[in-house]
Amino acid sequence: MAKTLTLFSEIRGTVIHDGRPVSGAEVERSYRWHWQDQVGADKTTTDTHGEFSFPAVTGSTFLGSLMPHEPVIEQKIIIRTGGNEYQAWKYSKHNYDANGEFPGRMLRLRCDLADAPTYHLIDTKAKLGYQGICILE
Repeated sequence: MAKTLTLFSEIRGTVIHDGRPVSGAEVERSYRWHWQDQVGADKTTTDTHGEFSFPAVTGSTFLGSLMPHEPVIEQKIIIRTGGNEYQAWKYSKHNYDANGEFPGRMLRLRCDLADAPTYHLIDTKAKLGYQGICILE
């Protein structure tokens, strides 16, 4: 029987610039699931409060639930506004758990367009982190 796997957890975020919400920004989420060599992408637009959200992306595999393997799902979020493109989120997920990017934390982002992309270390012991302009709240 195929098992449902979370490839990209539900995500909510806010886009700001100079402390003000950015409405009408295009937010594109993409992923690449190495096990199935599957890619996907979707887009949304920020509302008047600069907020955006995406539901979880799930996949299923019969063989993957039987054979041991290390999950690898490349995740990216790009924000486009005013003719500019911003790397908001870049992460490599290594499990199929809901909210498994950083166990015990939902993906809630605050993305400041004035910030430069940087590496954000979340768990020093496990060496877990992500790249981008967004801050995990």
